[in-house]
Amino acid sequence: MGQRAPLGAGHPPPCPGRGATGGRGAPAGRGAARRVEERPGGGRIAWLECPEGGGGDDTLRIGSPGWLVSEGVVPPRGSVEAPACTRVDLALGRRWLGSLWLADSSDPAAAPLLASLRREGLAVALISGDRDALVQRLGAELGLQRSACFAERTPEQKLALVKALPRPSLFVGDGINDAPALVAASLGVATLEASTPAREAAAIQLLRPGPGGVRDAIDIARRTRRVMRQNLWLSALYNGAALPLVAWMAVPPQVAVAAMALSSLSVVGNSARLLVAAGKGRRSRGARNEASRATAGGLLRH
Repeated sequence: MGQRAPLGAGHPPPCPGRGATGGRGAPAGRGAARRVEERPGGGRIAWLECPEGGGGDDTLRIGSPGWLVSEGVVPPRGSVEAPACTRVDLALGRRWLGSLWLADSSDPAAAPLLASLRREGLAVALISGDRDALVQRLGAELGLQRSACFAERTPEQKLALVKALPRPSLFVGDGINDAPALVAASLGVATLEASTPAREAAAIQLLRPGPGGVRDAIDIARRTRRVMRQNLWLSALYNGAALPLVAWMAVPPQVAVAAMALSSLSVVGNSARLLVAAGKGRRSRGARNEASRATAGGLLRH
């Protein structure tokens, strides 16, 4: 539901960077990473290629400050804090190099989507591993109450929260830290920019950017359930009418075959309405996009 500056620690972003950096300089004289490992809930470790005769520790760590401290990295005292941003530290070996401050912003389409879900009686919550100030700010932008915003949650804590939700539940995530919760939810949805572990854990992979695909998935599921119930009623009515007729009189084989084909065609035709509804939805989205582009063009010209 939000956008973030690029980091690459299992959380691929959809927008350009807005983070501020500060520290002791980047590692020089080292080549590409020969091996990279993820640390869920912490960050990422990369083993760098060192030149001939090079010395020192060749491990590059990037992740949360707490995780780097647990790895033996000690940041300098008196470092600047930005509570409304996410802090990511960088270290070479056990030497702290600097910090990245990542500023998040909510997707413009997220607030209307969540409002529509709440109007339908669905409970909506924001579960994140980011700082409380940042999560509360994003929650306010999305129209969520403070009690519905859960900050500084580890992958294990996200998993416990999702398991405690009433069923059925839907969880949308994109990072490696979201993978356990995506599996635990009744329906896990991975965004277009999701990491590989998140895509593998999710039941649905969105194929276009933005949260609008979640609305489409819910609407398609509801239409499909409605059509399935209609098909069951059609089958019940057909069998309820045909069985007494067969018991009362002999039915020629040709009539029986035609009646069976008609029953199948009625079910297939009723199900085909899902394709018609999907086509109308795509055309309406295209019309809205064209209108948005035309409006934006008019504003730019004026």
